Amino acid sequence: MQRAQGDGGRVIAVLGPTNTGKTHYAVERMLGHASGMIGFPLRLLAREIYDRVVAAKGAARVALLTGEEKIVPPRPSYWICTVESMPMSQRVDFLAVDEIQLAADAQRGHVFTDRLLYARGVEETVFMGAATMQPLISRLLPDATLVTRQRLSQLRYVQPQKLHRLPRRAALVAFSAENVYGLAELVRRNRGGTAVVMGALSPRTRNAQVALYQNGDVDYLVATDAIGMGLNMDIDHVAFSATHKFDGERVRALSAPEVAQIAGRAGRHMNDGSFSTLAGAEGASLDPQLIAQVEDHDFRPLKALIWRNSRLDYRSAAKLVASLESPSARPDLVRAREALDLQALKALAKNSDVSAIATTPAAVQRLWEVCQIPDFRRVSASEHLSLLQRIYRDLMGRHGVVPHDWMAKQVSRLDNVQGDIDTLAARIANIRTWTYVANRRNWLSDAAHWAHVTRGIEDKLSDALHDRLTQRFVDRRTSVLMRELRQRGELSVSIDETNEIIVEGHAIGTLDGFTFRADPSAVGEEFKTLEQAADIALKAEITRRAKIFCNIGYKTLQLDVSEGMHRPKLVWQKSVIARLEKGDSPYEPRVKLVEGTLLTDALAENVRQSCAAWLSERIADKLEPLLKLKAEIEKQAPAKTTELQKAPESAEEAPQAAADSASAPDAGEGAGDAKAPAAPVVAAADAPLAGLARGVAFQILERFGVLPRGQVSEELRKIDQDARKGLRRFHIRIGATALYIPLILKPHAVELRLLAWALWNGISDLPPMPTPGLVWIQTDPKAPREFYEIAGFRLIGGHEAVRLDMLERLADTARPLGQNGAKFTVTPEIMGLVGCSGESFIRSMRAVGYAHEIVKVPAPVQEVPVQEAPAKDTSAQETPVQDAADAASDVAPETAPETVPEATPDATAEAAPEAAADVFEPEMVDEARFFWSPRQPRPASRNRNRSHAANHADQRKGGGPKVKNAHRAKTEENRPEGGRSHGNKSGGKGRAAGHRQGDGRGYKSHASADRKPRDEINEDSPFAQLKALKDALEKRG
Repeated sequence: MQRAQGDGGRVIAVLGPTNTGKTHYAVERMLGHASGMIGFPLRLLAREIYDRVVAAKGAARVALLTGEEKIVPPRPSYWICTVESMPMSQRVDFLAVDEIQLAADAQRGHVFTDRLLYARGVEETVFMGAATMQPLISRLLPDATLVTRQRLSQLRYVQPQKLHRLPRRAALVAFSAENVYGLAELVRRNRGGTAVVMGALSPRTRNAQVALYQNGDVDYLVATDAIGMGLNMDIDHVAFSATHKFDGERVRALSAPEVAQIAGRAGRHMNDGSFSTLAGAEGASLDPQLIAQVEDHDFRPLKALIWRNSRLDYRSAAKLVASLESPSARPDLVRAREALDLQALKALAKNSDVSAIATTPAAVQRLWEVCQIPDFRRVSASEHLSLLQRIYRDLMGRHGVVPHDWMAKQVSRLDNVQGDIDTLAARIANIRTWTYVANRRNWLSDAAHWAHVTRGIEDKLSDALHDRLTQRFVDRRTSVLMRELRQRGELSVSIDETNEIIVEGHAIGTLDGFTFRADPSAVGEEFKTLEQAADIALKAEITRRAKIFCNIGYKTLQLDVSEGMHRPKLVWQKSVIARLEKGDSPYEPRVKLVEGTLLTDALAENVRQSCAAWLSERIADKLEPLLKLKAEIEKQAPAKTTELQKAPESAEEAPQAAADSASAPDAGEGAGDAKAPAAPVVAAADAPLAGLARGVAFQILERFGVLPRGQVSEELRKIDQDARKGLRRFHIRIGATALYIPLILKPHAVELRLLAWALWNGISDLPPMPTPGLVWIQTDPKAPREFYEIAGFRLIGGHEAVRLDMLERLADTARPLGQNGAKFTVTPEIMGLVGCSGESFIRSMRAVGYAHEIVKVPAPVQEVPVQEAPAKDTSAQETPVQDAADAASDVAPETAPETVPEATPDATAEAAPEAAADVFEPEMVDEARFFWSPRQPRPASRNRNRSHAANHADQRKGGGPKVKNAHRAKTEENRPEGGRSHGNKSGGKGRAAGHRQGDGRGYKSHASADRKPRDEINEDSPFAQLKALKDALEKRG
């Protein structure tokens, strides 16, 4: 290298905007010479070109020389350096300096100006930079050849972009570490991840982050203006988060050349690029004139360069300072402001210990070299000066080197890869100082060793920092999937036994039936990436599952009404695959697959048809009697019937006794319906369904298989026995309270009818279906009355309901007991039929047409401990339908103070002798006796008011006589209509007697108003008196 201005070969200035191929041109020119040297503004760029030249010429011929890294083979031919580290004494055939316009930079400009004026190659010298340098180069180097190059692609401005709308392959620019980290976090949340590039990062960390972007692991880059210094990356768009920066002294607006230098990173080679500001960022707006300058590459030429005297006087520290501050003889070379190294020199020269040492030119020169150690740590000026003073004293001491032990102590404390991003970055800044020291000639006794140690620590810290940055700002799963999707389009996938999906080694979600459920933690762009990956990776698996389902899998479908009867779902392998909606008829719901399945249109239709086929088979199986009735009615229009009385809308309207028709069960169940004229006997299997019977059947179908008797009581009186056989042909039972088909009261059939009713009528907010097996339940007052009727229950008032078939059995059991107006008491076995006692049982009896009265009878002589009756427990009332017939034999009667047991002659006879001994007369107790007393039909409004008032009256009086609960009743749910234990004759008599006895009048509850609480012992009760008698006899005996 030549040192004198004007010496050497030809000088060429290659000028132009970014993306003109200037650097590529210089490297190719250097490789055409036997030796060469290129100076770059960043060691990151120097490392990039070093790797490229090594690939072309081999590592043995290429040297890398930066402030903190030296790779110098024995006889290198090519030197790749940072501008400050260029060995000015090295002679080479070719020499080049990149980004020569930095000669105008306030901090580093004097170094570039010095290279422009004095660095020369023996044969050729090339300076690359912006066109703004053209006038100054022409004046300073009049013999230089000026070459102007045009940009290979266009750079245009676009409107400000919001963060979530930024295009792929975009770079966001900020001007502080805090802003860089903040933007990177936002990009990770919205777009899956980003790389981070800052000047403060070590070259190894920056290289790793750049590789993350270049490899396609991430599509976004957040960086400081460091990316403007010749970094070649595939960036399509640059977005500025701010248009002002702090330059070390003040906050100022970006100049047009600075904006162009940074924005010029967008659009490499022949690809056009764009730039904008970030929408919503404070102070992020560009002046239209500046935009035009950037797009047209039309900037004002530089008027002067920063200069500092390089011919230094080392005779003393004062003379050295004076030489550094000497002005230039040329007006276009402006003296540099006081840089950090000059500030350190002035401060140390005033130190007495230092001034005592720096007395010779060699000592002063060594002091200047120490002052040029960069302040990588940037802790404080005093800290930096203290470090420089210690190093200088050691270098000028007896050994002339930095002590090994002290160097080891300073370095070892930094050999720690634990900590967060800021902690690791601080350690890297510290180790860079010692790396710089280790690469200074003759500063250490074993410089090669320490260069290796410090380089190793810096590499470890750099790798750890890269990992932390990646963990914080990059979703590895998303980045891997994005890269594989772009590069291969195929992904390796596995699905474990829990249906978790593993793609390229990363869990992305689960397969729920035919629907992909992304990892809940994924949001924004990450969520979209997971869905895209699943769509590609799961094609084969979805097709396989769909074929299995359509062939045989649909047979394992399950109906799920956990979200309500109005939102039924079809579940396959614990996954919801379809929902049911209102169809063309109540018994034909429409099947709709859940949204978001990965099925193709053809596969989706096949799956839907399979679901519909399963549903049709289930309805045909469980509701067969109802569908047969529907088919019969649809053969021709139903016969006209009289207008039916509307059912009460509220579930809490009091039940109407005996179907509100003053008639007991008919169609052979009671003689009271024998008013219809006689007709020829017709077999039930051949009986036609016509006339009024057909109209009644139509109403049953409309009410989903259960029709309150009171709504068709008038029609039933007019239907003869032969017409009723037409109803029986479809298994319709004409009960005391309702007309229904016993077969469809089974749980699965009830579930289907309820959801069909809810879907067809658009009814929501329904309570859960009554638990299968329960014969007595408490009702929800907000639920429609029809809900419980369709579920197979009869509302009896008091927020209670009893299952229809068991209520009918109660009526069948009570009918022979009340023949000819007889009054009777009930046993626990009878109460067990409906699973309730006390007022609940009285309401049940009233529902089938029986009133009650309270009579006084002698208390049974029986020692019974007084104890609190157990609370009502609905779980104890659960009665399996198939076991109900055996209930009477399994339940023993219970007695308590509030129980009204039937008095037996034997018990009275036993008590009589003992009572006579003390002339004791047993106390009389209340006993409930029932008798047939159906109510006459009343207007709906009167019935409603009366029942409401009666309910409140019962509550005020504390209810009727308490009857202990026989916990379970086992009965046959699907008992044939003719299978009752008592014939039609007795039923008829009971009904006739009822008319004579009741005379159409209502009834009152005769519950004792002054009964004591059950947890107190009534001293006047027969049980207490019997106990007192027994105690007296024991004392006597």
